[in-house]
Amino acid sequence: MAEFTDAHSALEFLETLNNKNCTIVSATENGKKRPATIKDLQEMNYETIINLCDLLGMSDIYQEGEKK
Repeated sequence: MAEFTDAHSALEFLETLNNKNCTIVSATENGKKRPATIKDLQEMNYETIINLCDLLGMSDIYQEGEKK
């Protein structure tokens, strides 16, 4: 997953990723492409949200979830 250097880019990525017209594919271990699963989408969203939290100085948002 790409590391974003600004919130605008991260939010653009999330908008594209979650747009109903977007077709998402994931690579398997052998490099073949397959349609992304809901779990794949959740992981992409979560990684980007963590990146956004770090950019905004709000890492406590996801660190609280790790303590549970």
